[in-house]
Amino acid sequence: MIAAILLALWVAFTLFADETVELLASLWKVFEFIGLVLAKAAEALLLAAGFVLVALARTIGRALRVCGGWLALAGRFCWFLAIELARGARDDQHDDAADDDDDHDDDLHQAALILLGLPASYTRHALDAAYKAAIRKAHPDAGGTVDEAKAVNMARDLLLRALRAG
Repeated sequence: MIAAILLALWVAFTLFADETVELLASLWKVFEFIGLVLAKAAEALLLAAGFVLVALARTIGRALRVCGGWLALAGRFCWFLAIELARGARDDQHDDAADDDDDHDDDLHQAALILLGLPASYTRHALDAAYKAAIRKAHPDAGGTVDEAKAVNMARDLLLRALRAG
C-alpha cells in the first residue's frame, strides 16, 4: 500500500515536474503564511493576557486598600476585646457609685484611645489626625455605617473633653 502511494507520487512528480515544484512552492508559502498568522495571534493573546493581569493587579490593590482600613479597625476592636477578656470579672466591686463611674469613664477613655489608635499621651494634633483617618473609614459615604461613624465621633468628643480637662 505504501509502496503504491510512493510509486504514484514518483510518477506524478516525473510527469508533472514543473507543476509539482510550483505546487510545492505555493504550499510552502501557504504554510509560511499560516505560521506568521499563528505567531501574530499568539503575540496578541500574550499582550491581552498582560493587560488583563495588570488590570487584575490594580483591582486587587484597590480592594486591599479599601479592606485594609476595615481590617485595621477590626484588629483594634479585637485588641480591645482581648484586653477586656484578659481583665476578667472584677472581684473588687464597690458599692460606691463614684468609684464605678470613674472605672466606667476610664474604660470609655481606654476604648476611645483604642478605636482611634492613639497612645495614652496624645496631643490635639494627633487626636485630629487620628479622627480624620478613622472617620474616613467609618463614614457611611465611604462604606461604613452610621453606628461606626457615631462611635468615632463619640470617641473624639470624649478624648477632646479629657484633653481640655487636663
